[in-house]
Amino acid sequence: MMRLAWIILALGAMYAGLTHLRASQTASEAEMYRLEARRIEVRRKLWDQQVRLGELSAPQPALWRARCWPLEIVGPDGLISPDGAVAHHER
Repeated sequence: MMRLAWIILALGAMYAGLTHLRASQTASEAEMYRLEARRIEVRRKLWDQQVRLGELSAPQPALWRARCWPLEIVGPDGLISPDGAVAHHER
């Protein structure tokens, strides 16, 4: 009878350990999916920022915005351009 109690106790311990491992595995999978979703979200934001940066740094739209804004743009020589554009100098 004592031997049977030890077998039941060992099986119970294995069951508890297996249950703990499965719970940890499920939690790890949920964390992995959450992190993957966050990574995709960050990559989309990065893509949007890169597209927006490309739109802002493109030569023609930048010159058009410079003409539309009520700003006086000062060139590297200190002169104010009448049309809002700055001459680019070769280095």
